[in-house]
Amino acid sequence: MNVECAKADGYTLVTCKGRLTELTHTPFEIAVYPLFDEEGVKLVVDLAGAEWVNSEGIAALVRLFNEARTRKCRVVYAAPNEFVDQVLQTIRLDQYLDIAPSHEDAVAMLFGSEG
Repeated sequence: MNVECAKADGYTLVTCKGRLTELTHTPFEIAVYPLFDEEGVKLVVDLAGAEWVNSEGIAALVRLFNEARTRKCRVVYAAPNEFVDQVLQTIRLDQYLDIAPSHEDAVAMLFGSEG
């Protein structure tokens, strides 16, 4: 998995490309967790390029979401492809995680409500 982080206006965009699995979840977490360097950090994690995810990858997404809440930060997952979106819906994580259909919608979620 390739993970790129870029500062935007009031948030950080995390772009993921590739597979999020037992082999790649640790590099994903190593890239993203340091972004929670202070309270109130906002992240949009763009999943459009995350072509495939398994149980370990899903667990990494949940851990990141929970870590953000623990640190009084916010994560919104944006634009999951059809496969990833279907997995999240099947296991009902779409009811727990903040997921937006697009990058723009994710930014609106970040700044529209705080939790």
